[in-house]
Amino acid sequence: MSPVSRGRKTKKTRARRGAPSLASVHAEMVRSFQVMTTEGEPLDVEVFTSDLVGAWWHGVPPDEGSADVIGLGAVQFGLQQGTPAAQAMLRAFAAVAATPELREAADAGANALAERGVADPPWAESIGRAEVGECLRLSDVYGDQTSIYCEFRYGSDRHALAVLLDSDPVGWVSDAWITNDPDELFAGVRQQAADDPELTVLDRIDPAEARRMIEEGIVERDAVGDLGPIGEDEDEVPESFREFRALALARCRVMPEPAPVADPVEVPEPERARLVEEFLGSAEAKELPDTPETRSCARVIVDFGADFDEGRPLRVSPAKVEMFVHDWLPDEELDNEVVEAMPAVLVAWTRWAGERSQLPAAAVTNVVEQAEGAPATSWRPTMTSTLSPTWRTSMRTVPKRRPFLSGGCLRCRSSAP
Repeated sequence: MSPVSRGRKTKKTRARRGAPSLASVHAEMVRSFQVMTTEGEPLDVEVFTSDLVGAWWHGVPPDEGSADVIGLGAVQFGLQQGTPAAQAMLRAFAAVAATPELREAADAGANALAERGVADPPWAESIGRAEVGECLRLSDVYGDQTSIYCEFRYGSDRHALAVLLDSDPVGWVSDAWITNDPDELFAGVRQQAADDPELTVLDRIDPAEARRMIEEGIVERDAVGDLGPIGEDEDEVPESFREFRALALARCRVMPEPAPVADPVEVPEPERARLVEEFLGSAEAKELPDTPETRSCARVIVDFGADFDEGRPLRVSPAKVEMFVHDWLPDEELDNEVVEAMPAVLVAWTRWAGERSQLPAAAVTNVVEQAEGAPATSWRPTMTSTLSPTWRTSMRTVPKRRPFLSGGCLRCRSSAP
């Protein structure tokens, strides 16, 4: 083969490998629902659709417009096609799509196709109508991290949603997933609480409150903007969150409406001054020098809790200490004498506030050790985290599995030509 002919073939190959058109993407989306026109359980279809919706939710950059452009275009394409596969896609979008605009457009499109005589899939009447059962909340005693576990059922078929929320200080969802074995999940959660009673709290949570926490947590997560890559590293968006985000929101919509929540309490100036005086007069502060620098340190700590931690100056935790050292102090304009005095004051404050808040002894020890590991010379944003308490890592060991889809994996089968 001559160099010229090789060049020609290369040119043709590159042309064929260009980015797919939006029409071809929509056509592939419709084809992927072909297998679901005659079979499939509601949960299977929801998991598949949530994964599909999650692909464009994360894939479209914020500065390129709403990711719903892809979904709304798919609705119009499905209407033009008018096939059972298109109808299956529209019914699935109407139940699982993350935004009201896409759900309403898909519902209207599906109703239009039904009027034209296009058959509905067998699961159309039940999808999106799961019933909520028991909800559990597993939290660390500090209020830094919470896991919510809610059981749902389609008739006798049960599954559960698990959502992990971090707080800094506003709760945001860091992961979510579905399991088809609620009994195993709930047993594991109860065992975790029993194994670590001093650092974890397990209680039942009203489904309406669970809904509020999950919905607000997803809003906070989405508000980050540049979510970063999908992956398993700590700074990446978990694959499971992308996959199950839309389905988590769909499950929230079958829970009761949450009650309004009051705004965080503003801590007035007299209360802040009173807390400083109470701390300085405590046994925990008796070894601190009676200097203006000590008083200034105490006031900075109180202001941090009042202004950054939603009006909770007495709440202490390893993560809050880390945020105070990494994020708050570097932006404060403090005299060198105050910076040098801060380590001892911070340790005394965490011990005093932890005991005053009636934290268990092990929890107080944990947070004091975190404060002791933060020398003034290291208070910069690049400081390496020393946060590694057992409760934080153990919260991620709750069973996390994809559902066992009946008759094989719909996600795999639907991609077949």
